[in-house]
Amino acid sequence: MEALAVLKIECASELEEALTYYLQESYALAGLESRRRSDFEIASQRHDSTFVDLTKIENLPEDLELTAYLPVDVDQAQVCAQLQAKIRELAGYGLATGKVRVYFEAQALTNWETTWQENYPVINFSRHLAFVPVWQTYQPAYPDQAVIKLNSGLGFGTGEHLTTQLALLAMERYLTRPVKLADVGTGSGILAIAAAKMGQTDILATDISSQAIESARENATLNQLTTIRFQQGNLLEGVSEKFDLICANILAEILQEFSENLASYLTENGVAILSGIETRAYPALDEKLQKLGFKVKLHLNEERWHCLVVGR
Repeated sequence: MEALAVLKIECASELEEALTYYLQESYALAGLESRRRSDFEIASQRHDSTFVDLTKIENLPEDLELTAYLPVDVDQAQVCAQLQAKIRELAGYGLATGKVRVYFEAQALTNWETTWQENYPVINFSRHLAFVPVWQTYQPAYPDQAVIKLNSGLGFGTGEHLTTQLALLAMERYLTRPVKLADVGTGSGILAIAAAKMGQTDILATDISSQAIESARENATLNQLTTIRFQQGNLLEGVSEKFDLICANILAEILQEFSENLASYLTENGVAILSGIETRAYPALDEKLQKLGFKVKLHLNEERWHCLVVGR
C-alpha cells in the first residue's frame, strides 16, 4: 500500500462520536483509531491481576486521541482548518472540547497494513459470537460459536466499541425468531452480519457513505452471506418497507432526527434498538421518544454509553 498521511486530533472524549462520523463522511480515510485515557485508567483500577502503570505508557493522551490515515497528497493545512472549524461548531452545541490539538505527523506512514493489523485483535464477544480480523486465526472454544470475519482497512468499525457491543447484546435478547430487520448506519456491516449469523434472512443495511457500503459488502462476502441487501442513503429515506426490528448505532443527534419518522418504519409490534447515546445526550433523546409515544422496553448502559430498545 502507498504511504499515508497521519492526522492526529487531541480533544475531549465527548467529541469522539461526532468527529468519527465527520471524518468518515468527509475524507477518503484508509483507517481510524482512537486512544482514550479513561480506558487505561479503568484497566489500572480493576480488582484482578491486571496491572497498568500509567507512567510507563508512551504518549498517553490527556483525554482522547484520534488518529486518521489519509492519502499522502491531502491538503494538510486545509484539513486542519476544517477540523478546527468543526470542533468550534461542536462546542457551539454544548459539547466539551478540552485542550484541542490538530496536526499531521511529519513523517508519512509506509507500513500501514502492519500498523493497522497490530491494533485489532480477536474480540471474543460472547458465548455465541466472536469478531475476527481476516488476517487472524481463531479457534472457537465452542463449535457453535459464530465467527464474523472482518476486514477493517477502511476504519468503519470492528466490534470493539461499546456502542456496537451494547446493540449486539440487545439483538441477542430480541432475535428469538425470524424477523424483518434494518441496520441503519451500517458502517462496516457488523450488526447486519451478526443478525445473519444469528439466523436472520431478511435484512436491509443502509448507510449514507458509499465507502461504508463498500466496506460492509466486502465483509458480508468474507462471511459468505448473501441474505443482506445494501442500500446507500440517509437513514431510511426512500424505503417503503416496515420492519419488525430496526437497529441504529449512530450519533444521538442523528437519532433525534430519525426518531421523528421511526414509527412509520416499524410494524405494529416492531421495536428499535438505538445505540450510540452518550450520557449527556440521553435525557433529551429519552424525553423526545416519550413525547413521540415510544416506551423503553430495555435500557442497557456501560460507562458513558446507553442503548435503548423502544416500541409503541
